[in-house]
Amino acid sequence: PSSNAVNACFNSAATLSATTLNTNDLRWYDVQEDGTALATTAFNGSFTTPQLTANKIYYVAARRLGCTEESVRVPISITVNPAIVFNSTVLSNASVGFQYSKQVDLATGGSPTFTYALAAGSSLPAGLTLSPNGTISGIPTADVNGSFSIVATDSKGCTATAAYNLLVTAALVLTPGNLPDGTTGVLYPPQTIPVATGGTEPYVYSAINLPPGLTFDPATRQVTGTPTNPGTYTIPVTVTDANGNSVTSGYVIKITNPLVLPAATLANGVTGRMYPPQIIPSATGGVGPYTYSASGLPAGLTFDPVSREIMGTPSASGTFTIPIMVTDAEGRTVTTNYTITVTDPLILPSSALASGTVGAGYPTQTIPSATGGVGAYTYVATGLPPGLTFNPATRDITGTPSQAGNYSVLVTVTDSQGSTANNTYPISVIGVLTLPTATLPNGTVGVGYPTQTLPAVSGGTPPYNYTATNLPPGLIFNTATREITGTPTLGGTFVVSLTGTDAIGNVVNTDYNIIVTVGQPIAASVAVCSGSSATLN
Repeated sequence: PSSNAVNACFNSAATLSATTLNTNDLRWYDVQEDGTALATTAFNGSFTTPQLTANKIYYVAARRLGCTEESVRVPISITVNPAIVFNSTVLSNASVGFQYSKQVDLATGGSPTFTYALAAGSSLPAGLTLSPNGTISGIPTADVNGSFSIVATDSKGCTATAAYNLLVTAALVLTPGNLPDGTTGVLYPPQTIPVATGGTEPYVYSAINLPPGLTFDPATRQVTGTPTNPGTYTIPVTVTDANGNSVTSGYVIKITNPLVLPAATLANGVTGRMYPPQIIPSATGGVGPYTYSASGLPAGLTFDPVSREIMGTPSASGTFTIPIMVTDAEGRTVTTNYTITVTDPLILPSSALASGTVGAGYPTQTIPSATGGVGAYTYVATGLPPGLTFNPATRDITGTPSQAGNYSVLVTVTDSQGSTANNTYPISVIGVLTLPTATLPNGTVGVGYPTQTLPAVSGGTPPYNYTATNLPPGLIFNTATREITGTPTLGGTFVVSLTGTDAIGNVVNTDYNIIVTVGQPIAASVAVCSGSSATLN
């Protein structure tokens, strides 16, 4: 008989064939000599071997029909391909909605090259396909734990089948969101990014575009730190699962400067007087627009939340602390206290001051203390009589006036807030009490004295009272008219002392001389005879 060499797949049977004359049959052996025939077939029959795992030689001989003698046994060599082996059947997980591409572990052994196909009755998870080169690819559409078999076929048609499991997980999801607002310079409350779902754990997280001053910890998923720059930041956070699938979600953080309502010094007010309108400073930081409210205002004053203006006429004095609260558009609040001091009107009371006299020490006079306003007070005086001074610490007027006159002393008081009040205090300074000298005519005894009016007092404080002493006998002094009248009765030189007294008891004296003479005898000529006498009288 004649035959050809045969190739067989590993662990597969081989079908051997041979031909001879049609008057013969074929006898099949697995040894070259002796042995027992494995099978007898027709002249053109075939023989199927058991499953083979190694190269093998079978033998065939021809035998005439009806005879027992056989021909020489002809060898048939069977070459068994190496076993086709899948070294690994492990596939990485897939995730719904994510591109998947996985080359199955390529078969070894056999006779390269290989082609790959799904085994009959097997199917991949929805959305995936298997290419002839052994790549599973596509985008899964449903989560499932899929089981299927893949057949590898080598160049000689030998095959091997491997069973696979492919877990398609739910879509990898990282839920986006807004994080709480932060404030520059203020420790940000730690915020934890949500944990991802779907995909295949473990997850790896990363974040970029954080506000300056904040950091992201991928192990704890926490955003922490102290922001330094205001702004609205969208932070892309990326999660990558164990299969390398990744998804990015944005988290928004708004960083604002601290909400501040600046302090300010408000003008003081005076009861009963229009308060100069004061505008509270505008808030800064936070998120506008702002809303303002005030409490604790002095009675009579109001606050306009739109213009931030305090206005009105205060009706009660005191020091008032006014809390003003500002609220920004996102509900943040801050309160600043402002102070308004309302005083009663600054008043410098009136007072009567003593008169002074030129050259005489002035009795110390104290200007009344101011009331109202806000102490301490400062006093200034102008228009003082020459020779007098004003002590602003004691409010005393002292000195010795040097010039007579009626003076209006203007005293101005200024309180600690710059408010002023003034009042006028009259001072009368009188001249020195004087009584001028004068020369009075002489008088004659028995002769009516010509009426003389003595000089009037000047200076001092009218009205004046007059008295005269040491008048010549027969003369009298009229205190109302200052007249000396009468007829002297006694001759001599008389020093008349005139005293003037003013209304406040000042006294002045001046002496006046009056000479009173005795009259000369009247002589007459008388003619007498010589030797005669005459009588004179």
